[in-house]
Amino acid sequence: MGSMTGYYVTVQKMLSQVTANTLRELSQRSSDEARVSYVMSQSFAKGAFRDIQATASEGKSRADSVKFREEGNKWFGKNNHKMAIESYTRAILIAPGDLEGKDNEELVLAQANRSASLFQMKQYEDSLADIALALKYGYPSALRYKLYDRQGRCCMELDRPADALEAFENGDKSLEQSKLDEQQKSNARRAITKQIELCKLKVSGAPKPGKAEDKFGGLCQEPGFNAPSRRYPQASEAFDVKYCLEKGRHAMAVQNIKVGDTVVKEDPYVWVLDPSQYGYRCYHCFKVLTYPVGCTQCMRVRYCSETCRTSAWESYHKTECPYLPAMLMSRTGNLTSLVLRTILVTGMSKIIRYKNNPKSDQHDAQFSLFTDSKGVYMGGFVGLYGLLTHTEHRSPSELLQYCFLTLFILAILEKSGFIEKHSSEIKGDISVVLGGIILRFLQITACNGIEITEMSIGDDLTKSHPESIGLAFFPTVCLVNHSCDPVMELVFYENTCIARALRNIEEGQELTIDYGYLYYVSKKQPRQLSLKAQYFFDCSCNACTGDWGLRQHLPSARPVLKCSNCGAILPLFNPKANNLSSSEIEKGTVTCKKCHLQENTIEIADSLQRADRKAMKALEEAKRFQLLKAIPVLEEHVTFMDKYVSLPWKDYVVSTSMLKQCYRMMANRARRN
Repeated sequence: MGSMTGYYVTVQKMLSQVTANTLRELSQRSSDEARVSYVMSQSFAKGAFRDIQATASEGKSRADSVKFREEGNKWFGKNNHKMAIESYTRAILIAPGDLEGKDNEELVLAQANRSASLFQMKQYEDSLADIALALKYGYPSALRYKLYDRQGRCCMELDRPADALEAFENGDKSLEQSKLDEQQKSNARRAITKQIELCKLKVSGAPKPGKAEDKFGGLCQEPGFNAPSRRYPQASEAFDVKYCLEKGRHAMAVQNIKVGDTVVKEDPYVWVLDPSQYGYRCYHCFKVLTYPVGCTQCMRVRYCSETCRTSAWESYHKTECPYLPAMLMSRTGNLTSLVLRTILVTGMSKIIRYKNNPKSDQHDAQFSLFTDSKGVYMGGFVGLYGLLTHTEHRSPSELLQYCFLTLFILAILEKSGFIEKHSSEIKGDISVVLGGIILRFLQITACNGIEITEMSIGDDLTKSHPESIGLAFFPTVCLVNHSCDPVMELVFYENTCIARALRNIEEGQELTIDYGYLYYVSKKQPRQLSLKAQYFFDCSCNACTGDWGLRQHLPSARPVLKCSNCGAILPLFNPKANNLSSSEIEKGTVTCKKCHLQENTIEIADSLQRADRKAMKALEEAKRFQLLKAIPVLEEHVTFMDKYVSLPWKDYVVSTSMLKQCYRMMANRARRN
């Protein structure tokens, strides 16, 4: 595994020994466990990937940390705190560390120094975070009084006098451990006493309300819904899931939904950050980094806070960290990382408990809605396990490649001690049982892993586009089917997924998203072939059955109007029709042939023209990123067309496409230089 192509070198060696009989035998195995067991029994797979190497504290250097800290000190002395912070950050990231607080001298000194520059930059919350880390991980006792003083001053600036009082009192106590002479201690104590008295006066006063800002700079508040679904807590009360033989599990609207509404708001069960984002976003929560903290063992990943670092370490990174270089060099993508992390986050005991449940059988899983005794969707590992693998549609060659990936993941779990630790918890060969689960999830991920995206900001909104920043499992979103004319769009706030309505959705209508294919972007035949090859279904959405054209070929001259009551196509207005009054002729009155409602088509056409003109202005505003002005007008335009215009219609695509861009831009976004 020492070279960039180590994984594929091993795979090529194994493939050179694979025969037609090997593939035939593999295709005859009826379960994932049996497939893994068969491949493991073959001579070419013996010892595969066993030479994978763990790397300890890769790239960490005490000497380099000291060098960068001293460089930061020089910038600090020149009052250039921006450059000082950059140098201190490099010193922090390269310093060896120990989560138990031992032997962290370079790390905590750099952390404390960065807090000083952050204080000078009036970044008080960030300064407090660095101070807390320095204190937690062993900042020298003789110097702690300085940190407590800075901590107190930060809290005073943030109008938190009670916290400041505690910090100054700690500083007073720590003076005894300092190396100051008695006169210096006396002077320092007098200064601290004044601060303590000031804090006590402020504590007795009324606190000021804190300044509330959302995590996207005030513009992009993460949308939500008023009431969650009883059965699906991550979705609104308008969301439900039904089952039928024709569609299988599918999401339905059980209430009317307005354009722009949040239908699903879900945190991922498991997620991985794309390696291209390691230096830009938090490895755990995907927050954009400002003053990062590093992994104590590796140089690659960074976190926004100690909280994220600890959560990641305890739930998965402790196991994967030494093997991250090998995983990256394997070039197997986020697929491998996501499945490995699914095993680590779920834990062997929960996996075994579910495996021993009779309802985990493939047949039962296919038809179950995975609700508990109270009828609430369980989601998580249970919900994901029940998703279809489509094994029966996959070729033996494809299954063999997934088996090789399974062996690779098993090698990491074995080398890390995970398998040995849990071997007594399961009957039979734990590698085979675990391998079967890994193989299952590799297939599930191929169809149900959802890319987390951010908008790459261009010169204007039309030149901005979404880019993948990670891969995740969202158990509720995974229940939503595809349509080439979707009614919802997925947008992401850090690693939270929001499904927003792109149109007004009526009760009883299926809730759909697109799996990367839209009728107005790609032609029907290649679109359907791609969906069949990747997702194993024949799309029968309205756009496919009606063979709607590409955007440039959609009707735009004269809309086909529909009844606002039942949605039936309205007949063309005929002024020579019998029994029409002069008023009805003036209004262009026609009668719906289905529900017999009378509609005034001339008034509708005039109103549509006015709405079109307003929408044209809104499109220009959206293009210039004036989102808060544009969105309400575009939503109003879509609402009017939903009521009166039969699809396909070019203006409908234009407005919903721009709305989609607006919703995306309100979420994750970044300007790349």
